[in-house]
Amino acid sequence: MLLTFASADDVYADYVSVLVWGVIVVVGTIVILGAANKGSPSEVKTSTAIKIGCFAYLLLAVAAYRETCGSFIAADIGADAATLHFAGALYPSITLKREQIREVLSGFPGRGTPHSCYLKFITTSGETYRSAPTPGTACKDRLMQVNTEMKLPD
Repeated sequence: MLLTFASADDVYADYVSVLVWGVIVVVGTIVILGAANKGSPSEVKTSTAIKIGCFAYLLLAVAAYRETCGSFIAADIGADAATLHFAGALYPSITLKREQIREVLSGFPGRGTPHSCYLKFITTSGETYRSAPTPGTACKDRLMQVNTEMKLPD
């Protein structure tokens, strides 16, 4: 049984969106920092501001990649194993044997009215694998399907 949570194109689009907004914030901060402190004793050189901005952007790119591409987008569920497929090139597919899975949970990211949900596989070694958010609230049904297919306790 194949459960799809998001397409790879959607995940990449989310990642690119974060990077574009990051560029806008970094460039805007560099310009404002340069203009606001011009001629003052605490003036930051433009080259220093650019280095700080590049470093901050690099941190943003790494964190955003881990957050968006580090969640699996599809799960191939069988009676003996679950294969989790990721969108990012740095995250290869992972196969979890039934005895490696301690529990499977469902949840809602954020606060307020749930507009999306996710599944989370927790292994016996304590590792967690979370799905990409999927629109709607169908994760409870998907959780029951996974538990039924793999004969996991509810």
